[in-house]
Amino acid sequence: MPAAVDVTALALEVVSEKTGYPVEMLDLDMEMEAGLGIDSIKQVEILSELQERLPGIPEIAPDELASLRTLRDVAEKLAVATPVPAVATPVPA
Repeated sequence: MPAAVDVTALALEVVSEKTGYPVEMLDLDMEMEAGLGIDSIKQVEILSELQERLPGIPEIAPDELASLRTLRDVAEKLAVATPVPAVATPVPA
């Protein structure tokens, strides 16, 4: 059974991989473009990687992506959209 995904940690990990910034340096309230120099093309790459690692989440439209300014915005958007795995309930014998 898949474990619940820590979307925030995953978002930071992917941003680190795509930008070269160490995870420890990243802050959820940093602006992607102004603070980290992540342009719209890099944002699409990051989102694409997140969607690959979080199968089943709805696609985020490009105009919606433009409104997500900070890493926290992205993590919160994905956390809301990420389906929570069902927990098996034991059946009494």
